[in-house]
Amino acid sequence: VPQERAKWDARGLEHGRIAAGLDPQDAMAHAMFALGLIMAGQHDAAVKESTQAVALNPSNAAAQAAHGHILTYSGRSEDALPHLEQAIRLSPFDPLRWLWVHVSAVALYFHGDYEACAAAGRDVCRMRPDVVFGYRSLVVALAELGRLDEARQYADVIHTRFNRNMRAFLSSRWSEFREADYAAYVASLAKGGLVLRDGELVRVN
Repeated sequence: VPQERAKWDARGLEHGRIAAGLDPQDAMAHAMFALGLIMAGQHDAAVKESTQAVALNPSNAAAQAAHGHILTYSGRSEDALPHLEQAIRLSPFDPLRWLWVHVSAVALYFHGDYEACAAAGRDVCRMRPDVVFGYRSLVVALAELGRLDEARQYADVIHTRFNRNMRAFLSSRWSEFREADYAAYVASLAKGGLVLRDGELVRVN
């Protein structure tokens, strides 16, 4: 729920700030601090930290992924994709690879490449069928492609299996999303059949 996330995001931000202060030359510390900043909605500061993380160690997959993540949510989706791709090249069997592919899907959505977004969403569903992210990417991408019947099939999966998660997502804007980006994303979800109405997730045909 949003309140729980806010509590853990605040702790993560503070721990990242401490880590980066303890060792200013540690790329991982800057990367984690950057992720804490983006979750707090501090986009400019997050970009600065993740840029420093990559500069300190370009071969650090987590730093590359963090920079791509932050650029995605800071209105620079086209710039984000090479960093996410580099992270996967550097650590192709990383346990977090599925998350990097998910962020790539979001970047592709913001960039308007809906076919590639859908393909990435399918990859996430294959790697992690137990999380909502891949299905969510498929709904927004297929909706924007005009393939509404397909989009609503995945919307039904979300409605049945991830109802609480999607209600939390739609109840308030996550801080990493810029306001206009979140509005566009929610509009695509609605087009694909997912709408929050009076606190309940409803299907829209």
